[in-house]
Amino acid sequence: MLALLSHPDYQPFVVFPSQYTTPERVVSVPTVGVSGKRPLLIIIDGTWREAKKIFRKSPWLDRFRF
Repeated sequence: MLALLSHPDYQPFVVFPSQYTTPERVVSVPTVGVSGKRPLLIIIDGTWREAKKIFRKSPWLDRFRF
């Protein structure tokens, strides 16, 4: 999975409520044409409480936008 997230053809985005991150990481619509990369959506499965915990304890997610 981490190899796919690092692949140069994809632009990963985390699907997660914006209230749990900083405003500069939030995007409303992925911009496919601008970067030339295909969007790759990361969806954390679980209840919101579990998802927040996974999100906080997963530092590899820090480099992606929402």
